[in-house]
Amino acid sequence: MNLHLDPNEFAPVIEAAVEAAIRRFQAERQADGAGKLLLDKKAAAESMAISVSSLDRLIRDGELRAVKLSGRVLVSPDAIRDFIRIKEAEEVKP
Repeated sequence: MNLHLDPNEFAPVIEAAVEAAIRRFQAERQADGAGKLLLDKKAAAESMAISVSSLDRLIRDGELRAVKLSGRVLVSPDAIRDFIRIKEAEEVKP
């Protein structure tokens, strides 16, 4: 059996996959503060669907990384993602 694959046949599939990946990347950037490197406490809390006081507790207890810049406490989207990954790895008991 002789298979002949025409690379041109795969071009639309590859193009569609790349476009889908770009859309997912852009959606993720919008979801985590439109690509902002740091979020204020209110935006960070909203992105996590928690209150600002709960966010303050997570930061105070060392569970969520934050930085203080010009007197403001800011949280990076990466710190939020890391926190979520750690929590997802923990066993959940109903």
